Amino acid sequence: MDILVSSDRGYLRQTATMVYSLAKRVEEEIKVWFLDGGLSAKDKDAFTSLLGDKLGVTVTFISLGDDLLASLALPRNISHISVATYFRLAAPYLLPEHLERVLWLDSDIIVKGDPTPFYNQDLDGLYLIACENTGGKGDEARLGLPEGSVYFNAGVMLMNLPMMRSRCDLEELLAFCKENKDRIPLQDQDLLNLLYSDKRKVLRGGKYNCMSNKSRPEAAVDAAVVHFAGWQKPWKIRWQDGFSHYWWEIREEMGITCAERMTRALGNVWKALGINKLIFLVEMPFNWLGARVRR
Repeated sequence: MDILVSSDRGYLRQTATMVYSLAKRVEEEIKVWFLDGGLSAKDKDAFTSLLGDKLGVTVTFISLGDDLLASLALPRNISHISVATYFRLAAPYLLPEHLERVLWLDSDIIVKGDPTPFYNQDLDGLYLIACENTGGKGDEARLGLPEGSVYFNAGVMLMNLPMMRSRCDLEELLAFCKENKDRIPLQDQDLLNLLYSDKRKVLRGGKYNCMSNKSRPEAAVDAAVVHFAGWQKPWKIRWQDGFSHYWWEIREEMGITCAERMTRALGNVWKALGINKLIFLVEMPFNWLGARVRR
Protein backbone atom coordinates (compact mmCIF):
# COMPACT_ATOMS: atom_id res chain seq x y z
CA MET A 1 0.00 0.00 0.00
CA ASP A 2 1.54 3.28 -1.15
CA ILE A 3 0.84 6.23 1.17
CA LEU A 4 1.53 9.90 0.51
CA VAL A 5 2.17 12.37 3.34
CA SER A 6 3.61 15.84 3.66
CA SER A 7 4.85 17.70 6.69
CA ASP A 8 7.27 20.17 8.15
CA ARG A 9 8.84 19.76 11.58
CA GLY A 10 5.82 21.27 13.31
CA TYR A 11 3.59 18.33 12.33
CA LEU A 12 6.12 15.51 12.31
CA ARG A 13 4.81 13.93 15.54
CA GLN A 14 1.25 13.95 14.19
CA THR A 15 2.37 12.45 10.87
CA ALA A 16 4.21 9.66 12.68
CA THR A 17 1.16 8.97 14.83
CA MET A 18 -1.08 8.72 11.79
CA VAL A 19 1.25 6.32 9.97
CA TYR A 20 1.67 4.26 13.13
CA SER A 21 -2.11 3.90 13.45
CA LEU A 22 -2.31 2.84 9.80
CA ALA A 23 0.43 0.24 10.16
CA LYS A 24 -1.45 -1.36 13.06
CA ARG A 25 -4.51 -1.87 10.84
CA VAL A 26 -3.04 -2.99 7.53
CA GLU A 27 -1.49 -6.40 6.95
CA GLU A 28 0.24 -5.67 3.65
CA GLU A 29 3.52 -3.80 3.27
CA ILE A 30 3.27 -0.03 3.62
CA LYS A 31 5.42 2.34 1.60
CA VAL A 32 5.33 5.97 2.71
CA TRP A 33 6.25 8.69 0.23
CA PHE A 34 7.06 11.74 2.35
CA LEU A 35 7.04 15.19 0.71
CA ASP A 36 9.68 16.91 2.81
CA GLY A 37 8.87 20.36 4.15
CA GLY A 38 12.38 21.09 5.42
CA LEU A 39 13.09 18.28 7.90
CA SER A 40 16.55 17.84 9.37
CA ALA A 41 18.53 14.64 9.00
CA LYS A 42 17.84 13.95 12.68
CA ASP A 43 14.10 14.34 12.14
CA LYS A 44 14.16 11.93 9.22
CA ASP A 45 16.20 9.36 11.10
CA ALA A 46 13.82 9.47 14.08
CA PHE A 47 10.77 9.10 11.83
CA THR A 48 12.27 6.22 9.86
CA SER A 49 13.55 4.46 12.97
CA LEU A 50 10.20 4.61 14.74
CA LEU A 51 8.13 3.30 11.83
CA GLY A 52 10.67 1.20 9.98
CA ASP A 53 12.36 -0.64 12.82
CA LYS A 54 9.19 -1.27 14.83
CA LEU A 55 6.57 -1.75 12.12
CA GLY A 56 8.46 -2.49 8.91
CA VAL A 57 7.21 0.63 7.12
CA THR A 58 9.37 1.79 4.20
CA VAL A 59 9.85 5.57 4.09
CA THR A 60 11.11 7.57 1.12
CA PHE A 61 11.66 11.31 1.58
CA ILE A 62 11.19 13.53 -1.46
CA SER A 63 12.74 16.98 -1.55
CA LEU A 64 10.85 19.62 -3.52
CA GLY A 65 13.72 22.00 -4.23
CA ASP A 66 13.82 25.73 -3.54
CA ASP A 67 12.16 26.82 -6.79
CA LEU A 68 9.18 24.53 -6.39
CA LEU A 69 8.86 25.43 -2.70
CA ALA A 70 8.73 29.10 -3.65
CA SER A 71 6.10 28.44 -6.34
CA LEU A 72 3.91 26.57 -3.86
CA ALA A 73 4.09 29.28 -1.19
CA LEU A 74 0.42 30.08 -1.75
CA PRO A 75 -1.98 31.89 0.63
CA ARG A 76 -2.42 30.52 4.17
CA ASN A 77 -6.06 31.28 4.93
CA ILE A 78 -6.33 28.73 7.74
CA SER A 79 -4.11 29.35 10.73
CA HIS A 80 -3.59 25.73 11.80
CA ILE A 81 -2.49 24.53 8.34
CA SER A 82 1.08 25.07 7.14
CA VAL A 83 2.30 25.66 3.60
CA ALA A 84 3.29 21.97 3.47
CA THR A 85 -0.32 21.13 2.62
CA TYR A 86 0.22 22.56 -0.87
CA PHE A 87 3.04 20.12 -1.65
CA ARG A 88 0.62 17.33 -2.60
CA LEU A 89 -0.51 19.37 -5.61
CA ALA A 90 2.84 18.57 -7.21
CA ALA A 91 2.87 14.91 -6.12
CA PRO A 92 2.05 13.44 -9.57
CA TYR A 93 5.26 15.01 -10.91
CA LEU A 94 7.45 14.10 -7.94
CA LEU A 95 6.55 10.46 -7.40
CA PRO A 96 8.07 7.68 -9.55
CA GLU A 97 6.35 7.23 -12.91
CA HIS A 98 5.84 3.51 -12.31
CA LEU A 99 3.57 4.34 -9.37
CA GLU A 100 -0.04 4.36 -10.54
CA ARG A 101 -1.98 5.00 -7.35
CA VAL A 102 -1.23 6.48 -3.97
CA LEU A 103 -3.39 7.16 -0.92
CA TRP A 104 -3.02 10.62 0.54
CA LEU A 105 -3.72 10.88 4.28
CA ASP A 106 -3.69 14.11 6.28
CA SER A 107 -1.43 14.16 9.32
CA ASP A 108 -4.35 14.89 11.69
CA ILE A 109 -5.88 11.47 11.14
CA ILE A 110 -6.14 8.25 13.13
CA VAL A 111 -6.78 5.06 11.21
CA LYS A 112 -8.94 2.80 13.38
CA GLY A 113 -10.12 0.34 10.73
CA ASP A 114 -8.75 -1.27 7.59
CA PRO A 115 -8.70 1.22 4.66
CA THR A 116 -7.78 -1.50 2.14
CA PRO A 117 -11.26 -1.56 0.51
CA PHE A 118 -10.96 2.19 -0.09
CA TYR A 119 -7.45 1.79 -1.48
CA ASN A 120 -8.43 -1.01 -3.86
CA GLN A 121 -11.31 0.79 -5.55
CA ASP A 122 -11.43 0.94 -9.35
CA LEU A 123 -9.76 4.16 -10.51
CA ASP A 124 -10.23 3.59 -14.23
CA GLY A 125 -11.07 6.90 -15.91
CA LEU A 126 -10.96 8.85 -12.63
CA TYR A 127 -8.50 11.44 -11.36
CA LEU A 128 -9.24 10.61 -7.76
CA ILE A 129 -11.62 9.18 -5.18
CA ALA A 130 -12.36 11.13 -2.02
CA CYS A 131 -15.14 11.67 0.53
CA GLU A 132 -17.77 14.34 0.76
CA ASN A 133 -16.91 17.39 2.85
CA THR A 134 -19.52 16.62 5.49
CA GLY A 135 -21.53 19.64 6.57
CA GLY A 136 -20.14 21.92 3.87
CA LYS A 137 -22.74 24.21 2.31
CA GLY A 138 -22.45 26.11 -0.92
CA ASP A 139 -18.86 25.14 -1.73
CA GLU A 140 -19.83 23.88 -5.18
CA ALA A 141 -21.51 27.18 -6.07
CA ARG A 142 -18.72 29.23 -4.48
CA LEU A 143 -16.15 27.61 -6.79
CA GLY A 144 -18.45 27.38 -9.79
CA LEU A 145 -18.14 23.60 -10.03
CA PRO A 146 -20.11 21.74 -12.73
CA GLU A 147 -23.74 20.99 -11.96
CA GLY A 148 -24.08 17.79 -9.96
CA SER A 149 -20.55 17.98 -8.56
CA VAL A 150 -20.02 17.22 -4.88
CA TYR A 151 -17.28 19.16 -3.09
CA PHE A 152 -14.86 16.72 -1.45
CA ASN A 153 -12.67 16.88 1.63
CA ALA A 154 -9.05 16.27 0.62
CA GLY A 155 -7.96 14.66 3.91
CA VAL A 156 -8.33 11.13 2.51
CA MET A 157 -7.75 10.92 -1.22
CA LEU A 158 -6.95 8.04 -3.55
CA MET A 159 -4.97 9.53 -6.43
CA ASN A 160 -4.68 8.18 -9.98
CA LEU A 161 -1.21 9.54 -10.81
CA PRO A 162 -1.11 8.85 -14.61
CA MET A 163 -4.54 10.46 -15.01
CA MET A 164 -3.47 13.50 -12.99
CA ARG A 165 -0.35 13.90 -15.10
CA SER A 166 -2.49 13.75 -18.24
CA ARG A 167 -4.60 16.66 -16.92
CA CYS A 168 -1.68 19.10 -17.07
CA ASP A 169 2.08 19.28 -16.67
CA LEU A 170 3.84 20.82 -13.67
CA GLU A 171 4.24 24.23 -15.30
CA GLU A 172 0.54 24.37 -16.15
CA LEU A 173 -0.34 23.26 -12.62
CA LEU A 174 1.69 26.07 -11.05
CA ALA A 175 0.12 28.59 -13.45
CA PHE A 176 -3.34 27.31 -12.48
CA CYS A 177 -2.52 27.72 -8.79
CA LYS A 178 -1.26 31.25 -9.30
CA GLU A 179 -4.28 32.18 -11.40
CA ASN A 180 -6.73 30.96 -8.74
CA LYS A 181 -4.86 31.93 -5.55
CA ASP A 182 -7.34 34.70 -4.68
CA ARG A 183 -10.41 32.45 -4.65
CA ILE A 184 -9.30 29.60 -2.37
CA PRO A 185 -10.33 30.23 1.27
CA LEU A 186 -9.94 26.49 1.86
CA GLN A 187 -6.50 26.52 0.27
CA ASP A 188 -5.26 23.46 -1.62
CA GLN A 189 -8.54 21.64 -1.01
CA ASP A 190 -10.27 24.29 -3.12
CA LEU A 191 -7.56 24.01 -5.77
CA LEU A 192 -7.96 20.23 -5.94
CA ASN A 193 -11.72 20.57 -6.31
CA LEU A 194 -11.23 23.12 -9.09
CA LEU A 195 -8.46 21.30 -10.93
CA TYR A 196 -10.18 17.90 -10.86
CA SER A 197 -13.76 19.12 -11.10
CA ASP A 198 -14.81 16.18 -13.29
CA LYS A 199 -13.83 12.51 -13.56
CA ARG A 200 -13.80 11.99 -9.83
CA LYS A 201 -15.74 9.87 -7.38
CA VAL A 202 -16.96 11.34 -4.11
CA LEU A 203 -18.19 8.95 -1.44
CA ARG A 204 -21.05 9.87 0.87
CA GLY A 205 -20.92 9.11 4.57
CA GLY A 206 -18.00 9.17 6.97
CA LYS A 207 -16.65 5.63 7.02
CA TYR A 208 -13.34 6.60 5.44
CA ASN A 209 -13.26 10.23 6.55
CA CYS A 210 -15.20 10.84 9.75
CA MET A 211 -14.53 14.52 10.47
CA SER A 212 -14.59 15.30 14.17
CA ASN A 213 -15.57 18.94 13.66
CA LYS A 214 -18.68 18.00 11.67
CA SER A 215 -19.79 14.71 13.25
CA ARG A 216 -21.03 13.37 16.55
CA PRO A 217 -18.73 10.94 18.44
CA GLU A 218 -20.99 7.97 17.78
CA ALA A 219 -20.35 8.39 14.05
CA ALA A 220 -16.75 7.31 14.64
CA VAL A 221 -17.66 3.93 16.11
CA ASP A 222 -17.90 2.21 12.72
CA ALA A 223 -15.51 4.55 10.88
CA ALA A 224 -12.20 3.31 9.51
CA VAL A 225 -10.68 6.80 9.56
CA VAL A 226 -11.15 9.56 12.13
CA HIS A 227 -10.10 12.97 10.86
CA PHE A 228 -9.46 15.78 13.35
CA ALA A 229 -10.37 18.44 10.84
CA GLY A 230 -10.62 22.10 11.75
CA TRP A 231 -9.19 23.71 14.89
CA GLN A 232 -10.19 20.89 17.25
CA LYS A 233 -6.91 19.00 17.60
CA PRO A 234 -6.63 16.36 20.37
CA TRP A 235 -3.01 17.26 21.17
CA LYS A 236 -4.16 20.71 22.35
CA ILE A 237 -5.31 21.20 25.94
CA ARG A 238 -8.61 22.78 24.96
CA TRP A 239 -9.79 19.98 22.65
CA GLN A 240 -10.41 16.87 24.71
CA ASP A 241 -13.75 15.64 23.41
CA GLY A 242 -15.55 12.49 22.31
CA PHE A 243 -13.04 11.87 19.51
CA SER A 244 -9.72 12.69 21.15
CA HIS A 245 -9.31 9.32 22.89
CA TYR A 246 -8.62 7.66 19.52
CA TRP A 247 -5.51 9.82 19.16
CA TRP A 248 -4.37 9.32 22.74
CA GLU A 249 -4.74 5.54 22.54
CA ILE A 250 -2.18 5.46 19.72
CA ARG A 251 0.10 7.91 21.51
CA GLU A 252 0.02 5.70 24.62
CA GLU A 253 1.03 2.71 22.51
CA MET A 254 3.85 4.66 20.87
CA GLY A 255 5.18 5.92 24.19
CA ILE A 256 3.55 9.06 25.51
CA THR A 257 5.77 11.81 26.92
CA CYS A 258 5.31 13.50 30.29
CA ALA A 259 4.36 16.74 28.53
CA GLU A 260 1.68 14.95 26.53
CA ARG A 261 0.33 13.24 29.63
CA MET A 262 0.03 16.63 31.33
CA THR A 263 -1.68 18.11 28.26
CA ARG A 264 -4.27 15.35 28.28
CA ALA A 265 -4.89 15.60 32.03
CA LEU A 266 -5.28 19.38 31.96
CA GLY A 267 -7.47 19.11 28.89
CA ASN A 268 -9.83 16.74 30.66
CA VAL A 269 -10.06 19.18 33.58
CA TRP A 270 -10.83 22.03 31.20
CA LYS A 271 -13.45 19.87 29.53
CA ALA A 272 -15.11 19.04 32.87
CA LEU A 273 -15.21 22.74 33.79
CA GLY A 274 -16.42 23.85 30.36
CA ILE A 275 -13.38 26.10 29.84
CA ASN A 276 -12.64 24.70 26.39
CA LYS A 277 -16.06 25.73 25.08
CA LEU A 278 -15.67 29.23 26.52
CA ILE A 279 -12.27 29.66 24.83
CA PHE A 280 -13.70 28.43 21.54
CA LEU A 281 -16.47 31.03 21.64
CA VAL A 282 -14.01 33.80 22.46
CA GLU A 283 -11.55 32.76 19.74
CA MET A 284 -14.10 32.17 16.99
CA PRO A 285 -14.42 35.79 15.76
CA PHE A 286 -10.65 36.30 15.89
CA ASN A 287 -10.00 33.13 13.88
CA TRP A 288 -12.57 34.22 11.31
CA LEU A 289 -11.09 37.72 11.10
CA GLY A 290 -7.58 36.33 10.79
CA ALA A 291 -8.63 34.16 7.86
CA ARG A 292 -10.22 37.16 6.16
CA VAL A 293 -7.05 39.23 6.58
CA ARG A 294 -4.80 36.46 5.21
CA ARG A 295 -6.90 36.27 2.07
